[in-house]
Amino acid sequence: MPCKARPAGTPSPPLLSAVHAYVIAHPGRYAATVGARFTGPDDPLLAASTRVLDSISAALRGYGVSDAEMVHAIRTMRCTIHGFAMLQEADGFQWDGEPGDTFDWMIRFIDRGLRA
Repeated sequence: MPCKARPAGTPSPPLLSAVHAYVIAHPGRYAATVGARFTGPDDPLLAASTRVLDSISAALRGYGVSDAEMVHAIRTMRCTIHGFAMLQEADGFQWDGEPGDTFDWMIRFIDRGLRA
């Protein structure tokens, strides 16, 4: 089921929460997919990657992101969730405050930006 834009102020849209949870639960498996080269049209990693990108695209279309801007929007979302999850996995948030609260704040921040 494609993800759609959620009401403003709704933290942790399911798509970003799912990616975040996967990276935290399977950091080595996730890291192995970053920069992996596809071996051909039948590569299962290509099929999985296509499903993820299609889900992200569907969520972004719900915000009115145009096809011309889609690749940039997808890369921005991927960089944001990747960076946050990798920092969290590496214990990079050692100061006060719960990372989960920051994650929810980040999602609301992105939501506001996409609605602007």
